[in-house]
Amino acid sequence: FLCKVKMGGGNVLISNASMLARNLIHLNDSHNSQLCCDGSEIYKSSITVVGNGNKIEFSKGCKIGNMTILIKGDNCSIKFGKAVSVNGATLICMGRNNYISIGNECMLSDNIQIWNTDSHPILNNEGEIINPSKPILIGDRVWIGKNVSILKGVSIGNGSIIGMGSIVTKDLPSNYLCVGNPAKAIKAIGGWRRDHINC
Repeated sequence: FLCKVKMGGGNVLISNASMLARNLIHLNDSHNSQLCCDGSEIYKSSITVVGNGNKIEFSKGCKIGNMTILIKGDNCSIKFGKAVSVNGATLICMGRNNYISIGNECMLSDNIQIWNTDSHPILNNEGEIINPSKPILIGDRVWIGKNVSILKGVSIGNGSIIGMGSIVTKDLPSNYLCVGNPAKAIKAIGGWRRDHINC
């Protein structure tokens, strides 16, 4: 471990053959929360957990850099599937029993924002909250381009690409190129590869 870790309140850091370098991990204001790393590389990232019973999970083969994670709530979770790569993203998870789930072999580019909350409540005339936090589900092998924002309550199907600068406000299907504000599925695709284009 080459990172600064603050723990307290029965929190657990579990690392299995992982490399953590130059990170700031703060679970001191949390209770009974877990940070689990299984064969992952995490560097130059900031992870803060506030609340009870929360969990962050990095699956085998993840390569995570320049990322900010904030969980603020109870029994919330953020999960990265196997072989996910991140080159710069902010993930915010708030509420109760809320989550962000990212599938296997996803590729996230620079300056991505993933928020499953509006952060602050909006009230109706009776004083009731009308904008609760909602989960985000990202399928397997999703490529998310630079400057994309993904908002609460959406799911993105397997194998799709979210084009640069798009804002995702509703569900998107599998195996489509999706672009725009709000993002829309515009073209069916047969897949994508991680190697750089040579034509």
